[in-house]
Amino acid sequence: MTVPISKQISAVNYLSDAIINSSLSASLFNAGADKSATAEPVPNHLMSSQKGEDEYLTFTGKNAEEAEDFIHAVNRRAWATGKLDDDAWTAKFAYVCFTKKALRWYEELDKETRNDWTLLRQAILAKYATPPLSPSVVPSSAPAAAR
Repeated sequence: MTVPISKQISAVNYLSDAIINSSLSASLFNAGADKSATAEPVPNHLMSSQKGEDEYLTFTGKNAEEAEDFIHAVNRRAWATGKLDDDAWTAKFAYVCFTKKALRWYEELDKETRNDWTLLRQAILAKYATPPLSPSVVPSSAPAAAR
């Protein structure tokens, strides 16, 4: 089942917020803060591998448009979490979204590219580029009419 990118982004936003709240609560707890401060639990339908799996942001490597939408969604999530300038965090976040042939391609990348969002983003765009039009499709001027 294919889920529209807007629904995938909503699920990712919710999950990221839950992760951030959980990390914040853990750091407050470890710093000696009030031990009753806890993050809201993530709903079961987002934690289960059987229910709601299609609600996660995924990248399958289908085509250039999916690649562009995926990069846009990851960038928005990084911005919303204050991690836009953290290429390592963003690359790790993107990693868990790869599936199917995109995951196989990702695993073939060198470690430096996999761990740096700027390099990974460039690699995604290069791999899933829109193919140029063939010369037979490119419009050309019509031959001049003989007089």
